[in-house]
Amino acid sequence: MVVKRYLDAQARYLATASRLLGNLRQEKRETQEMMQTFFQLLTQKLPQGRRPDEAEIKAALEQLKDVHKMAGLFLIALTPGSVITFPALCALGRRYGIELLPSAFQKGDETEVEILEQVILNEIRHKRDDPLSQSNDQDTKLKQ
Repeated sequence: MVVKRYLDAQARYLATASRLLGNLRQEKRETQEMMQTFFQLLTQKLPQGRRPDEAEIKAALEQLKDVHKMAGLFLIALTPGSVITFPALCALGRRYGIELLPSAFQKGDETEVEILEQVILNEIRHKRDDPLSQSNDQDTKLKQ
């Protein structure tokens, strides 16, 4: 039972990591497009001598916001306990109408953060309810 739960958790982790890498690649592409638009705007040398239209400028500004969000997420990821802290911050942000995730992470299934929160809570509950982990914790305390 413990092995099955471990393998299920590992499969969920690998699926989440795969989606994360895909989203990071998409953010990279969007950031490159944003940088091209800003460069073209600054030099005002768009193809056929045209200026960027309003939609291109708006998309570039939105992507610039995503760059800052990614930097913030990177800092959160470096902190200890970020596996628990990050979903909590996302939930708190949603409660107050603040979106912490970049657009590439929002375009997919919007329930992924909620699923991740549930997985974390279930793992915490299982660890607390699992007699093997409790006996290991007690053994560790006795050794100290």
